[in-house]
This record gives sequence, structure tokens and C-alpha cells, in this order.
Amino acid sequence: MEKEFLPGETVVLAGKISPHLFLIKHGSVKLEGNGESFFLSEDDFFGEEGCFFGKPSLFNATAREETQLQLMDRTEAEEFFADNAKAAFTLFIKNSARANEKEEPFNAMSSMHIKLVAGVLP
Repeated sequence: MEKEFLPGETVVLAGKISPHLFLIKHGSVKLEGNGESFFLSEDDFFGEEGCFFGKPSLFNATAREETQLQLMDRTEAEEFFADNAKAAFTLFIKNSARANEKEEPFNAMSSMHIKLVAGVLP
């Protein structure tokens, strides 16, 4: 299912559970929470914690401009990742970074990142 959001419209509130994975088809979304904010745009996705684990969102997600999102339930999200290796790898890296961010800063030169990439890439 696809849904349009107007500038400033809330997509997901921090602390609330959404059963959807959101794929940005057009536009951009601002995510804010835990003292940080960042922006996602076309072909980026978010919401995996609610879709796959039933956990509340860590961030408020707000449309920055007219934004079209594809909302996927768990089955649709699993099919999306099965058919899209790049997105699956991005999800793996993103969640690995979250799981290990308390151990050391996670960036392209951190030892944890190098180990993760070395274990995945041939």
C-alpha cells in the first residue's frame, strides 16, 4: 500500500509501534530521537523494529516535503528484502551498528565495521 504525507505530517511517533516497514518512494523524512536527527530520502527505508520485532519506534518520523511512502507488512517486507540484496545488506549493517554502538564508535574505520564487512564480502 502507498500513502502520501504532507510536509510536517507525522509518519510515526517515538515510543509507538507501527507494524509497517516504510520505503520512501518520493520525498524525504526527518527522523528525530535520542538527541539526534537525520534525514532519509528516496529508496531509504525505516520502521524495521516495529515491523519485524513489534518494538516501539526509537524516532519521531516526519515528512519534510510531500512524500510518498510504500507501507509493507511483515510478509511484504520479507519479500522486499529477499528480492533486494542491497537493501538487505543495508539493514544488516544498520542493525549491527545499533547493536554494537555502545562498545565503540561505529564508522567505516572502526574495527567492528571492518570485521562485519570482511565477514560478508568475498
